[in-house]
Amino acid sequence: MSTLQRQTVTRSHRKLDALLVVSITLLCIAAPLVRRNAAITAASGIVVLAVLAWYKRCPAAAPFSTFCVICLSLIFSGVRYFPVILALGLLGYAGVVRIVPWLRGTATWARWGSFDAGVCLLSVAALLLAAAALLTWYLLLHPNIADIVGAFVPRLPFGLLIVGGLIFSMVNAAVEEGAYRGVFLHALDRSLGPGLAALLLQAVAFGAIHIRGFPRGWLGVGLACIFGVLMGVIRRRAGGMFAPWITHVFTDVVIAGIVVFLARS
Repeated sequence: MSTLQRQTVTRSHRKLDALLVVSITLLCIAAPLVRRNAAITAASGIVVLAVLAWYKRCPAAAPFSTFCVICLSLIFSGVRYFPVILALGLLGYAGVVRIVPWLRGTATWARWGSFDAGVCLLSVAALLLAAAALLTWYLLLHPNIADIVGAFVPRLPFGLLIVGGLIFSMVNAAVEEGAYRGVFLHALDRSLGPGLAALLLQAVAFGAIHIRGFPRGWLGVGLACIFGVLMGVIRRRAGGMFAPWITHVFTDVVIAGIVVFLARS
């Protein structure tokens, strides 16, 4: 095979990798927003694309699709708690990129990164904006979040609830950032390039899962999308996961405070 032919094959392979990553992302966006039958169809499409990604040895789409298939399998198996689903998906993803020889070293997003003055300023600004948006959303709309209170706020003294809220915030932020600013954004950046399209796609995927979360509804999806964009910008600026994680932790602390001190009472 000539050099020109090899270059053509390589370009074609990269285009296929990018097409698969984008298609899987769009199906992941659609799945939580549509009715169950349509969600099953979307999940089936992800499985088919995952098989193709592995058959073609696509370095971005193969591990990414594995993560998505694991998470969707857990959801349709009846696992209720989304942090658990994401955590198990991340463990499966980590095992794949470690065991499969042609995928070793591809998870370059899993690093601490920097936390210099510029990153710190961005993080504080994002936190204040998110806190203001969440409080405004809750106080103005008075959404019914009884399901969240029932699932995550047991009848315990306030001291234990505060400790539990802090632990939950740390864990939830870790798995959500690992999933969306880690697995999703890395796959999109690697296949499409680190441009606006990749940033927006991961943010919309993050927003879609909040249709029944906190914040919820279509306005909640929009607010979560904006937060996802901000976390993606911080992730790129920092070159690692610590800055978006710590920002997300304090944002989840705000949510925990609203749930425990306002919604619970």
